[in-house]
This record gives sequence, C-alpha cells and structure tokens, in this order.
Amino acid sequence: MITMKSLQQLNADHYEQLGYTWHDETSDSIEVTEMEINSFIQAGEELYNMFIDAGDYILANNLFYKLEIPEILIPAIQYTWENNEHRHLYGRFDLIGGIDGIKPKLIEFNADTPTSLFETSVVQWLQLKYNGLNVEKQFNFVYESLTDSFKELKKIAPPDLCQCLFTSYSGSDEDILTTQFIEETAINAGFMTRYAPIEDLFFDNNGIYFKEDDKNFLVFRYLFKLIPWEQIALVEPDLCKILVDLILNNKAVILNPPYSLLFQSKAIM
Repeated sequence: MITMKSLQQLNADHYEQLGYTWHDETSDSIEVTEMEINSFIQAGEELYNMFIDAGDYILANNLFYKLEIPEILIPAIQYTWENNEHRHLYGRFDLIGGIDGIKPKLIEFNADTPTSLFETSVVQWLQLKYNGLNVEKQFNFVYESLTDSFKELKKIAPPDLCQCLFTSYSGSDEDILTTQFIEETAINAGFMTRYAPIEDLFFDNNGIYFKEDDKNFLVFRYLFKLIPWEQIALVEPDLCKILVDLILNNKAVILNPPYSLLFQSKAIM
C-alpha cells in the first residue's frame, strides 16, 4: 500500500524566493519503496534502449515520413545520430503505474524540451529538508545525472571551446528557471556559460553569438535551447536552416540534438 504522509509545506514566500512562481500547493506526499524506485529506474533504462533501437531502424530504413519529421531537419538528424558530441542530454518519461504492484507503463516520452526539472530536483529536496527528513533518500538524482552528462561532453569537447550558451523565450518564468537550472549543472561540470533569451542572440553561417556590449560579441560552439526543434522548423525556417548548416559544418552543437525529434514523435510508439 502507499503510505500518505502530511508534510509541512514550504509557503508561497519560500517558493517566490526560489523564483518558482508557477507553483501549486498540496498537503500530501507519496512514499515509495526502494523496490518501487528500482522498478522505475529499470523501466526507464529499458524504454530508452527501445527508443534507440527504434531510432536505428528508422534511420536504416529512411522512415522519417512516418514520424512526420520536418524535411529540413533530416540531414541534421542523420549527422547527429552518428556523432557522440551531439549528446541527448535529458528527457522525461511520463509513466503510469509503478506502485502497488502495478508495472510502469509509458504514456509518452518528452525527449526534446521537457520541464519539471526544478520542481523534481530542487523543490523536492527542500521539501524533505524543511520537514527534517533524510535528503539522501530523495527519489531522484536529476541534478547529479545532468552534471555527469555535461562532464562526459566536456571530455570530448575541444579544450578551448568548453563554453555553452543557454537560451529560452523571455516570457516564461518556468522556461527561464528550468534553463538556468540546467546551466548550473553545466557550470558544476566545468563549462563556462552564459544565459540569454533567444531574442538577444545572433545567428549566421559562422556561428552563434551573444552581444556582450556595443563592441563585443561572444561566440559559442555549444547551445542549449529550451525551444522545440519542430517549432523552430515550422515557425523560423530561416533560423532552422542556419542551425542545420552550423551542425553539418561542425561549427555548433545544439542540445538537445535534432535526433531527439525521433524520440519525441508519438508515431514512434
């Protein structure tokens, strides 16, 4: 059975100080057993391997049309799938079950630009600490896993180009805080970083730029964007073409990579 426990809640002031402005309030939490936690972890690993196998099959048989992948992105998907520097940084499986003896079952895979990272990692940790509970028993290790992913990327990155620009739309507190949370893990892994809204960036066939002041532009090899690839392809086709050309000419690495669209597509399921 699930044990429901009433916790003392962080109040609205706590949330606002964190920048967590889109919060909701609840008085209950769900305790899960170590066995149940392991079942979620095992399900995630098995599912991800299945998506990789499906991706291999799609590329080998040129089945992009079945996933309604924008044609402009297909060359970049093919290129990044075979290039280890273009890492799939993170994704989110939405599951049902996993408790009370019910096996986890996949609803969808948010593979390109999922949010809920800040709530899952930081807010959950603070909730445990605020109630005097053992934070080492936290359900997830999102922060640590993202840091490890950036550490692995840093190992293969050109030593003089370990700089990553982080961007999102400026109008969403959730997107900004999520992006800056991921930026913090990159800093922890040893990257030099900068956050700027997408409106403040410049793109051409030579690179990705941030205007530091009236005279100086910073150029970045790595870009993390919390903006879906399909949205870029459909709404900003000129920008999409520039990004694809930068990738194919080995002048930029975009996270998450274009092949995350394979996993993102509902048709792959």
